[in-house]
Amino acid sequence: MPAPTAKPAIVLEWGAVYVRCGVAGEPCPRVRLPSPLGALAVGGERLNETAWRGALDEFVARLFAEELLTMPQKRIVLNVEDAALPRALRRALADALYDAGAERLAFAPSIACAAVGGDAPTSIVVDVGSSSSRCAAVVDGFLLDSTLAYADGFGVDAVAAKLPFETLECSRKAVASLCFVRRRGIEGRPGPDVAFEGASVPFPVRGDSSEVLFDSDEGLAMLVHGVLRAAPIDARAALAKRVLVVGGGSLIPGLGP
Repeated sequence: MPAPTAKPAIVLEWGAVYVRCGVAGEPCPRVRLPSPLGALAVGGERLNETAWRGALDEFVARLFAEELLTMPQKRIVLNVEDAALPRALRRALADALYDAGAERLAFAPSIACAAVGGDAPTSIVVDVGSSSSRCAAVVDGFLLDSTLAYADGFGVDAVAAKLPFETLECSRKAVASLCFVRRRGIEGRPGPDVAFEGASVPFPVRGDSSEVLFDSDEGLAMLVHGVLRAAPIDARAALAKRVLVVGGGSLIPGLGP
C-alpha cells in the first residue's frame, strides 16, 4: 500500500458506463463522466496496452485539469475497479495516471469497497451493472476471489429493453423511476400507468420488465446461490445473513432486501 499523505485521496470508480470521481471524505462524487472503458472492453484481454493507452491518456489528463479540478500530486489515487479488469488495461491505466502527475496509486476491488462502505464487511455483494451483473463473497472486508461470478446480459439494459422508448439512454433513465420488482408469493394490487418522456408505460409493463433479471437459470437468484455454494463452508451462515445489492440496478424498488 502507498504511504499515507496529508492530503485526502482522490477516488476514481471505473465502471463500464460511467467513471465517478471525487475526493475521500466528501459526501458524494464531484463528477460523473462517460466511461472510456465500455466500448473498448469488447475483446477484453485481446486488446493490448497500446490500444488502451490511446483512449486513456487524453481522458485522464482532462479528468484532473478540467473536470475534477484537483491535481494528483502528493495524493494517493485510489482506483476502485472490477476485480477481473484485464491486466493490459490495468497497466495502461497506471501508466496514464503516472504520466498525468500521480505519484501514489492504489487499486481496490469495487465489490469489497461496497461491502466495507455499506457497513457489511461480511456479506454477499450483488453488483447490478448496465450490461451484466457480478457477485462475490466478502469476508471481513476481503474479497474471496474464488467466488467471483458474472451473469452477462442480466443488468439494467435488459430491463430497459422491455420499456417502450426509442433510445437506450432514455430507457435507462426510466428504469429506476418506473420499474419495480414484485414480491414473490404476494398478490399485488394494480397501480397506475405512468407517463415518462412522452410515452405512457402501463403498470403491468413496469413490473414485468424487471422479471428478466430472474427468469433464467442464470439470473440473479442463481448467481447468489452459486456464490454461496462456492464460499467456504464455515463462512456460509454469516454470508447468508447479508446480501448487499449495489450498482445502478440497486435503484430499482424491490430489488434489494
